Amino acid sequence: MIPEFDENGNLPPGVHFCEWEEFVERFGNNFKRQRMINGLELAMTQLKAADVEQFT
Repeated sequence: MIPEFDENGNLPPGVHFCEWEEFVERFGNNFKRQRMINGLELAMTQLKAADVEQFT
């Protein structure tokens, strides 16, 4: 779950895990952001297809 923004409009510090749908709903609130999210989704799909592993 993505926490609420603080009084300055920022997320609290830390790593916040969520489902993709929640991310899109929370941050895809205008055309420019929707285009950036679509590009991010395409990049993730292509990385997965290329068998790129996640590094932590």
